[in-house]
Amino acid sequence: MGRRRSLPLHQRYEECLDTLSAERMAFEATFRHTDADGTEWLYHLQLSGEDGGGLDLANPVDAEHQAYAMRCKEPGWEELRPVLLLAPRPIRAAMETWARDGAL
Repeated sequence: MGRRRSLPLHQRYEECLDTLSAERMAFEATFRHTDADGTEWLYHLQLSGEDGGGLDLANPVDAEHQAYAMRCKEPGWEELRPVLLLAPRPIRAAMETWARDGAL
């Protein structure tokens, strides 16, 4: 099996981290799944505060993030509303503070 290509933002990891505060992004994670027939799927999970600014498309790393997302998303993709998050109390408190304030 050959080496899988990394996602474009892997090379810009530190730059991506710098955008999370303004976005009120508590976390983002991307998962890869390969079906038996070789079809690959990416699943993206993110949790942000209600007052998050979203991607700033004037920022080159955010523009690249948006462009990649639009290339990957299947027509009819949907955003899901979280209904349960289990996290240890100290982690949950830190995530809530970050999502609200963009800082700890």
